[in-house]
Amino acid sequence: MMALKATIAAWQLLACAKSRFVKAFSVSSAAILRHLLQQCCGPASGGRSMTAARRVSAQPEGREFGAVTRMRGMIKAGFTIGAAALLAASAFAATPPAPGGAAPLKPYRINPGDEIEIYVWGDERLQRVLKVLPDGSVSFPLVGRIDALNKLPTDLEGVIVAGLADQYRNSVPRVTVSVKNPSGLTFSVAGKVRQPGAFTPGHYMNVLEAVSVAGGPTEFADLAKVKIYRKNGAQIQVIEVRLDTAMKGSPSAADLQGAIVELQPGDTVVVP
Repeated sequence: MMALKATIAAWQLLACAKSRFVKAFSVSSAAILRHLLQQCCGPASGGRSMTAARRVSAQPEGREFGAVTRMRGMIKAGFTIGAAALLAASAFAATPPAPGGAAPLKPYRINPGDEIEIYVWGDERLQRVLKVLPDGSVSFPLVGRIDALNKLPTDLEGVIVAGLADQYRNSVPRVTVSVKNPSGLTFSVAGKVRQPGAFTPGHYMNVLEAVSVAGGPTEFADLAKVKIYRKNGAQIQVIEVRLDTAMKGSPSAADLQGAIVELQPGDTVVVP
């Protein structure tokens, strides 16, 4: 009975790893399997197996002898399948994860306070490092005022090329715009956190990460009533999120979505 249970368990393991096992099982793995089987069951011919065969042929047939024979076959089959399942599991664990599983990163858009570098190839006089003004604009020679707020660097490249078109007889040289310092990506964390203040992480963060960067909540913080204050033109949008269940490691689907709300430049997180 124990051998039968072992056989069933081995078949279940083999079924789980079947798709990976067929691809990953190599010649070396097959050699290891043959070695294991020979160590346990003996060689195919000669040695102890031949002696056992002579003893079996000399024994009278009967109900007890048939049961013993079937049990021996079950044990050998169970070990065979178990060894194959073990090799399949090892191959499955060694298989590297498929590339491209990570979500693509969000492209960065220019914010007030950012430092951007503009370079016109072949004309070093037009190379500039500019800081985006609070209204989201920059000024560039021969082009004038450019609205850079929430624009991609490639968007600004097109605007500058169009503005310089009258200055060149032929095509405009290539223009490159890059964000040298994303200092405009700032947010604030206030209330019952250990290190309140304004932060410039240099990359996008969610509200849970923002509270962590601020040192985490204090002892009496009410994480079930965290609010995000966001400017939308002349209006202030208030977003309520719950972080208590996320901090405890057992958030619901709705609480988890709230905890990973991505902060925007200028947001203020208040922990009451």
